[in-house]
Amino acid sequence: IGAVATLVYPSMAQWLVHLPSSTYEDSNLLLNDQVLTVLSNDLSQYVQNILTTCALLFGILVGQTYYFMYQQQEFIFYALFSEVTEAKSLLEQISLMTYGRPGLYPSLLSR
Repeated sequence: IGAVATLVYPSMAQWLVHLPSSTYEDSNLLLNDQVLTVLSNDLSQYVQNILTTCALLFGILVGQTYYFMYQQQEFIFYALFSEVTEAKSLLEQISLMTYGRPGLYPSLLSR
């Protein structure tokens, strides 16, 4: 996404600067005296917008990281659950197989 934005942003900015306006006498809608006055007097708003954008991007990154970690934990839980289920099944099979043979059950469990 960043590479696409890097390639698209300069051409989009040039298009916006040269955007004609039929309501103003000046041919550039974004490059007139009122806009330049607002831009020169309100630089703190741009810093605030940059910080807000960074916070939004950080929030998205943290959300994706949390989702990835939760997904890994879920996969580990399912793998452990299947292993425990298989072990319980093997213990049940051993107990059924050694029923009536008193010395065989402890010797199989100790291996």
